Amino acid sequence: MPRVVAFLLLVLLAAAGRAQSGYAQFVADFQKAQQFKDDQLLDRSLRSHSRWAVEVYMALARDWRFGASEASQKARAQMDMLLASWGRVFKTSTLEKVERYFASVEDSVLKQIDKNQSAYEVGMRNMLEARDAKKRKDLEAAREVLWKLAETYEQVGHVVRAAECWESVAVALAALPDPSVEERRDAVFALERYKSLRESWEFTEEPQYKANIAWMKHIKDELEAAE
Repeated sequence: MPRVVAFLLLVLLAAAGRAQSGYAQFVADFQKAQQFKDDQLLDRSLRSHSRWAVEVYMALARDWRFGASEASQKARAQMDMLLASWGRVFKTSTLEKVERYFASVEDSVLKQIDKNQSAYEVGMRNMLEARDAKKRKDLEAAREVLWKLAETYEQVGHVVRAAECWESVAVALAALPDPSVEERRDAVFALERYKSLRESWEFTEEPQYKANIAWMKHIKDELEAAE
């Protein structure tokens, strides 16, 4: 595997490992910002943890739409605080698009989303185990699961989850021992879908997004040079 590609793959996998701590840090900062009405703290944390801010907003939007009256009102107030911070920091409509999605989604679709998310977590665990064991067959199986989940999320309009799955497809393909030209083209396809989906909701400011786009460009350049 070329050194640049190996480095970018390590960046992606390290990001997966930071997920839990990054999410926990943002939640802690958000709670503190609410307690002390500290907009500057929230803005700083949101700038550093935009991916997890979107995760929190999605959970709140779901409570707002489907929760009991008191829970819905509390979620609405927290959503407004995050909306204001996002507007100050990024000035994009990402969270408004998240909100519009959850404002219109049906309960049956939410059940499908929950089912998909459980399958995604299993697929990611299987992929990481196969990567560590260097088992090509298991990596290929994980890739197929993640690919189908990405397509399913696109069908139900969940842009954030669909992009996340396409990103994971690319990681699975990059982890394959000696990937073929076709497999590298599939990785480019997955990253192009990721890019298109993220752009559609203006969710392009986080460092991981920029690393993914640089990775995609590098694979494209290598493929073109080999032709």
